[in-house]
Amino acid sequence: MILWALTAYVCLVGIDISDGCSSVPVSLYGSGSVGVSNYSNHMSCKWIIRAPTNYKVLLQFQQLATEPCCGHVKVHDGESSSHLIGSYSGSTIPPKIISCSSSVHIHFTTNSSVKAAGFRVAYSPIGVLTSPNYPSAYHNNVNQTWILCGTTSVNACLRFTNFYLESSYDYFKLLNQQNVVVSRYTGTSSPPDLSSTTHIKLRFTSDGSVTYYGFRAEFALNLVCAMSFPTHPMGALILLSERLDLR
Repeated sequence: MILWALTAYVCLVGIDISDGCSSVPVSLYGSGSVGVSNYSNHMSCKWIIRAPTNYKVLLQFQQLATEPCCGHVKVHDGESSSHLIGSYSGSTIPPKIISCSSSVHIHFTTNSSVKAAGFRVAYSPIGVLTSPNYPSAYHNNVNQTWILCGTTSVNACLRFTNFYLESSYDYFKLLNQQNVVVSRYTGTSSPPDLSSTTHIKLRFTSDGSVTYYGFRAEFALNLVCAMSFPTHPMGALILLSERLDLR
């Protein structure tokens, strides 16, 4: 018998709140927010937000109050200013933004007149968990575990977009820190949204026969887990994997 045993640790912790201006890009990681309050004239403020490899960066404006013509928040994909996602000003909150790469460059500029309240944008890494081989059928005899790590100030959030397992034989399980199964899901009904400020331990197991296409779930660290995830193609989670041959 071949048993596929894999474990992935997703520990993206910490809140970083940046409320200042630097013409030299300030590097930020994890989850947090950036912005400038009650800005002055002739400002040029830059931030680079980095997520782990194969993750994306989720941006959500919490405040936008700038001079429409001349107080611009420019969001670029990647660490340079060569790939502009959008330029935002005025008072209309933009929709949520997901980067194409694992980093974004934010540049805020003002002119020589008119001051305003400024802006604030929250950021978080976001990625995807899938069953092995998704969207094709998963293997027999899979035993795969993920650990999502939150903190007292940050929720680790998981939301399923697809779920299709062999009913009563293949399971997606939620475990506590003592490795005791507290809930399990099978069949074609998606589990509820999961969130935790400590650790979420997840395990997928399949038996020795009959496989379906499995599941797909989006995960992120957010200040508020009830947020709506935007629809966007996302990168795959890198697994720390080990293949155990028990023949």
